[in-house]
Amino acid sequence: MELGIFMSHFFNALTLGLLLALIASGLTIIFGFLNIINFGHGALYMLGAYLGYQIYHVTGSFTLAILLASVIMGIVGLLLQRYVLIKLSGKSPVYVVLFTFGFALFIENLTRIIWGPNMISVSPPSMLSGSITIGYPFPVYRLFLIVFCSIVLLGVYFLLTKTKIGIIVRAGTEDEETASVLGVNVKLIGVGVFAAGTALAALAGVVTGPYLTLEPHMGMAIIIDAFIVLVIGGMTSFAGTIVAGLAIGFLQVFGGIYFSELTIVFTLTLMILVIIKNPKGLGALFNRMT
Repeated sequence: MELGIFMSHFFNALTLGLLLALIASGLTIIFGFLNIINFGHGALYMLGAYLGYQIYHVTGSFTLAILLASVIMGIVGLLLQRYVLIKLSGKSPVYVVLFTFGFALFIENLTRIIWGPNMISVSPPSMLSGSITIGYPFPVYRLFLIVFCSIVLLGVYFLLTKTKIGIIVRAGTEDEETASVLGVNVKLIGVGVFAAGTALAALAGVVTGPYLTLEPHMGMAIIIDAFIVLVIGGMTSFAGTIVAGLAIGFLQVFGGIYFSELTIVFTLTLMILVIIKNPKGLGALFNRMT
């Protein structure tokens, strides 16, 4: 493989891996604090993508689309947790799985009604269009995705590890009862965590628009990869999620070069090997490192 082509594949893998990590990061913080298996996460990602497209189409501002779509979807997540999911806490996880799966189907069909069943192409902003040469022509927008996703992921990681609110969230993740005894309003923090996880999904959806085409099934298509990243990363480890997303991105891109039909097999094989080695996934490694 020529160096230029290799670099192109390398940056494609980096783009995909960081996007998967960003999508799965919302799942990680939601599961870590609330112990909720949210099958509707992909639908929230998709709805954020369509909402961002609509705002971008109307205003012409991609920055405004990112901000507004994330805030609006964060509010949707807040209301969903505050008035629906919180009522299912303490009950069998099956109820949450069934509700979130049904919610995903509802959002997918609602999207078909509002925006239609056809694929929608989103053009990147003019300043992010075109290509640059890194030994091989590479789209500027994909470089933007690499930088943007890296900044967001590092920002959330810093928030979780270096700030007071992050310490509270991590305390609730480790021991909810002890956190409650110490005066932490676990329910209120839980609502905020779900809203933040939903906003991260929407954020990923908006920036994915110019990278992929929008279509009503995109939420269901991404949720499988997102859960695989979640499992490999250790379910509650944010750093593990980032590494797992990158691993899946590189595996799918470079594995797909020679065995395009077997990429999902490679992905599932990696997940099985990680689980066999350590059921806690990569999160156990990072816990030992800290």
